[in-house]
Amino acid sequence: ILIGYLEYVKQRGFHTAHIWACPPLKGDDYILYCHPETQKTPKSDRLRHWYIQMLMKAKEEGIVVEINNMYDEYWAVAHASPTDLPYFEGDYWVGLAEELIEKLDEEGKSAKKKKDHKTKKPKHPAKKDARDDVDFHDQLMHKLGEHIHPMKDDFLVVKLFPSCAQCKRAIHHGTVWKDSKTCLCDGCYQSQMSTQSNVKETPPYVPIKLTLKEKCSDPDDVVESEIFDTRQAFLSLCQANHYQFDELRRAKHTSMLTLFHLGQLTNGYIYSCNVCKADINSGTRWHCNTCVDYDVCAKCYETKAAAVAHGHPLEAVGTVSDVAKKALEERKKSIALHMQLLVHASSCDEGGCASANCEKMKELLRHGAQCKLRATGGCGVCRRVWALLQIHARQCRGSECRVPRCNDLREHLRKLALQQQLMDDRRRAAVTEQYSRQAEDDSTSGGS
Repeated sequence: ILIGYLEYVKQRGFHTAHIWACPPLKGDDYILYCHPETQKTPKSDRLRHWYIQMLMKAKEEGIVVEINNMYDEYWAVAHASPTDLPYFEGDYWVGLAEELIEKLDEEGKSAKKKKDHKTKKPKHPAKKDARDDVDFHDQLMHKLGEHIHPMKDDFLVVKLFPSCAQCKRAIHHGTVWKDSKTCLCDGCYQSQMSTQSNVKETPPYVPIKLTLKEKCSDPDDVVESEIFDTRQAFLSLCQANHYQFDELRRAKHTSMLTLFHLGQLTNGYIYSCNVCKADINSGTRWHCNTCVDYDVCAKCYETKAAAVAHGHPLEAVGTVSDVAKKALEERKKSIALHMQLLVHASSCDEGGCASANCEKMKELLRHGAQCKLRATGGCGVCRRVWALLQIHARQCRGSECRVPRCNDLREHLRKLALQQQLMDDRRRAAVTEQYSRQAEDDSTSGGS
């Protein structure tokens, strides 16, 4: 699966993969809820060894070009900057950098207070190792390097394409000029040859024509879903609904329900037919450009009664892939209008409001508050209301919002983000403690 995924992303055009070989802590469900009792969790060194074995196999198959570690890749030069580092939410160095920035700010403030006092010189100079040869210009990079260096083998950098030693760019196509250690892209090689005074001093580069598989494309639309926003969001869904993976039958059931939730598009707006009240998931949707919220499915439109009864002209909007982009833009526009109407209707106290759709939105909100079936029971109207409230809660920044359930939903999102942050902090602290103990043991054994 790992090698197949690397081959797939390479064909999609990605040039580098980053892997943190860090097993989950005991008792933590990393992504899937309730693993089988017989499943063992590997130690850090065993997991790292497995990753390297798989990557070496991928290298033999021509999928991976080079395997390196994060420290040697990004801390090799003095002018290295934190902006050069790959940013992944929940990664080790990201949380570590936030802590170090706070410490550096505190040290800077205390240094200003003590600038008039003389500093004592250390009695014994600190021991230097190989990484001290690089004098980093950025203080944060220096501090990060001190923490990353002991555990650098756990942070793997996998090159899927060769990279030019001069311009540092990945070479996706064309000719690669290789010598025994490095390689150059065609542009840098030609530039080097033209500026070289003595051709005999030029290293013996060998031209290699890249023969890559045809770049693949994904025809499927990008589906937004709040349950897959973060690892913790999906885990919370599984825990709340007892979607478990400890047995085969439960894993199958969980997989089917995961696909069901993914198909609900809770983070987007679901169009419903104003005549038969059914969701419009396929075929042609007939939309009224005069009204804010009026859509008719193809079946009801064919009867002609819906168009005549409404009175306004209806425009055909396809839901197939050839008009997916247009439909997506229209949906975003429709969502924005619904958000404005939701805020207005929630704060409007007038009996005869000038807005034609204000009373319709109020009816939807009243239905959502009084319905006994609810969205979880299969009520289509409640599902629409719930989708609108969730979208609003993600966008709302007001301190005194009058939209129903806005504060509750925002608090729920805040708790999910906090759970994710606490889990990441716990993993990072455990890794740091592990390597600190290892360093103490090494120093003790070395001293004895």
